[in-house]
Amino acid sequence: MLLLLLPLIFLCTCVISYALLRLWQWLNILPRLDRLSEQCWRRIPGQFRRRLGYLFDSEGRSPTVHRFVSSWTLVLVSSSVLAVMTGLGMLLLALVLLLLFQISRNQNRFARKQRQIKMELPDFCDLLAMMIAAGIPLIPAMSRVSEACQGGLLAAEVSRVNHQLRQGTPFSEALNRLADFYRLPLLSEWTGLLIQGHQQGSSLVTTLRFHSLQMRQQLLNEAEKKAQEAPVKLLFPLMTCFFPVNFLVILGPIVLQISEGGF
Repeated sequence: MLLLLLPLIFLCTCVISYALLRLWQWLNILPRLDRLSEQCWRRIPGQFRRRLGYLFDSEGRSPTVHRFVSSWTLVLVSSSVLAVMTGLGMLLLALVLLLLFQISRNQNRFARKQRQIKMELPDFCDLLAMMIAAGIPLIPAMSRVSEACQGGLLAAEVSRVNHQLRQGTPFSEALNRLADFYRLPLLSEWTGLLIQGHQQGSSLVTTLRFHSLQMRQQLLNEAEKKAQEAPVKLLFPLMTCFFPVNFLVILGPIVLQISEGGF
């Protein structure tokens, strides 16, 4: 009897799944949900929508970020209702932790890219000043430096800017997109210098070299600041992990000997 029941259950499951899939396709539910989520996304205030976009898509290059926000909102709301009805609070907690992990991973990945851009910017600025001092115009100099620095993140971004320029994008617009994407003060100042020099037609050699020195000095100051903060950050791990173990190793034998009646 069991051997006949199991294939029958499997067959019924396949038939029901196929029927639900055909019903889903016939009702055209997914495009309707997508349009509904996009309409709801547009009704959110601009500042709050921008912050949500940075949380779920730190790089800001996904045109469908509203799908992620709507999906997670729907999952959390339904999980909250289910947790209240059934008492499965651990399910809601697991989903919240998963959401926080996803957001943290996106933020950390984008922060690594920002740090890499900051580290590569002074050298790129020096090479660009060297090219301009050799008599090469600004845009071809940017192209040559990006080709010479293949493998770097900043070189890849400048190559993307050069591609936009070949497609007819204005110089200032392409560089402003790069600065708005990474949201770094050093990068914004650098793109501002390039835009100003390109519009005025002035030489950028001295300005770029001075700017690269300033950037290196700022990076050095940040490194010194982090080095000074290291002892303070190490104080809590030392007090909670390192010192108790040392005290246990040093005082443990003494306490045992005293408890036994002497040394």
